[in-house]
Amino acid sequence: MEKGDTDKSVIVFMDAKMERVTITGEIELQPISVADTSKLQQLMFTIYPPIYAHLWIDGGQSYLQIIYSKNNIKQELLNPQSRYFFVLYNKETVGIIKFVLDKNYRKDESKMIKLHRIYLLNTVRGKGVGSILLKWLEREIASGFEEIWLEVMDTQDKAIQFYKKLGYVIVGKATLRSINIKAQFNGMLIMSKRINQK
Repeated sequence: MEKGDTDKSVIVFMDAKMERVTITGEIELQPISVADTSKLQQLMFTIYPPIYAHLWIDGGQSYLQIIYSKNNIKQELLNPQSRYFFVLYNKETVGIIKFVLDKNYRKDESKMIKLHRIYLLNTVRGKGVGSILLKWLEREIASGFEEIWLEVMDTQDKAIQFYKKLGYVIVGKATLRSINIKAQFNGMLIMSKRINQK
């Protein structure tokens, strides 16, 4: 990718002008709008339970109903720093990715992006889609940000190892405070990757 292209991408992200993004011949990102609420709900009620139901007293139903309610989706989309996309693989919707600009876990002056959500259907697991998405994000924001960070459940060993392979390191701990989560499963790890050394 040419430097000019990277700079243009950062400007698009900063201006909140979300457009369809082609990452590879197979992978695209389609901006999510409030009109997509039903599609987003259906997708997440398919993706989330098989992986995370064991964390919750009710299998995660209350969490999904709150996080993916029309009102909450609208509020998230109104955040000028939020970028929310469907992930398409060979034109089929297979997941979501959401990141938040200038979200800093250290509360210092570092320019950071939080990878807030990335979920993919089992049908594309093992195809490298997640790795491609994160490497793309790193390239696109490298001229404007120094670090990407995320929170991951501390019992999700596969996810933790996935991020470690991509160069993320554990930098702290957190707790997911939500109704109906089992106390023994509410621990989270904060992981981070420097993408632009100063």
